[in-house]
Amino acid sequence: MPDIHVRLRDGTRICASMWMWRPKLGWFTLAGEAGGQIMLTDVVEATCEVRTPAGGVEVVDLLDRARREGWNEAR
Repeated sequence: MPDIHVRLRDGTRICASMWMWRPKLGWFTLAGEAGGQIMLTDVVEATCEVRTPAGGVEVVDLLDRARREGWNEAR
């Protein structure tokens, strides 16, 4: 699993692997010591790099992905 790079509203930066992804509930967790529940509303930026079938690398914006998968920021 690729590393997730997260920047929180309080300035904290975290880099770890995704453990649980629950965008409809508005949170995710990361593996290891960074493993607490991270609320999407506390995230300023979250990205990961994934390999494409053509052999390239694509940067995925996880906040956009969460919106597409049902996260409603207004909750």
